[in-house]
Parts: sequence; structure tokens; C-alpha cells
Amino acid sequence: TASPPPSYGGGCGIGGAASRTASPPPSHGGGGGGGAGSRIASPMKSYGGGGVGGCGGGREVRISLSKANGTLGFRIDKDFANRTLKIDWVDSSGPLGLWNLRNSSEALREGDAIFAVNGARGDPEAMYSELAKSSRVDLTGRKR
Repeated sequence: TASPPPSYGGGCGIGGAASRTASPPPSHGGGGGGGAGSRIASPMKSYGGGGVGGCGGGREVRISLSKANGTLGFRIDKDFANRTLKIDWVDSSGPLGLWNLRNSSEALREGDAIFAVNGARGDPEAMYSELAKSSRVDLTGRKR
């Protein structure tokens, strides 16, 4: 499935962060892209800035996912201003997309924030590292 162009709107505020730099996610073995490969999803943007952890408002959601074909089926942005990961795109046929279909009232979608991954929280780099290296992840997110 081809990924749509990135979206920078919605969700918790970026907190005035001005710089966005693209960097590809690390590769972890063979496979292609678009939800069938061995990477989290597609390229990721980084937001500059400091700031306080978490986003205001929204309902907290806890999800456990296992990678399918080496992917969790979503793309994230590192949001350093809010010390979270922002969900930028969800593959409807990937693990998160399928979880969302079964749990529509708690679905994490584009613009929602992830603020903990396997116990790592408040550090977008550490949370991203957990997503990249783990075959099973426990996420704590906040709906916008």
C-alpha cells in the first residue's frame, strides 16, 4: 500500500517547533516497504525544540501489538517539543490498523500521540528505538 503524503496538522501542538528534518528509519533485515517490509513504516520527520512531556487533553489508550512481516503498520514523527511520537500515517491492513478496526472507540489515528513504548517515555529517540528493535510493543498513546 502506498503511503500518503505526510500531515503536520492536528493533534497536540508542535509547540512552535520550526525545523522538520527527514531521516529514514533503520532497516532490520530483508523485506520491502509499505507495510510489508522490515521497517516500522516509511520515512520519519523530526520536530526540533525542547518543551515539556506529553500533550494536553485526550484520552489515554494502551495497546499491545506484534509486528507482522516486520512492521507495525504506521509511520511516526518525533515530536521533541512535546517529548512524544506523533502518528503520521496508519496502514489500514497493518497491525495498528487492524487493532483500530476491532477497537474503534480506542483507535489511535493520524495526529494522535504516543508517549510510552515498552516503558520508555519522554524521549522520542528511545521510544523510536523500542519500536524499531522490538517484535512486540506495548504502547501508551493519547487521542487528540
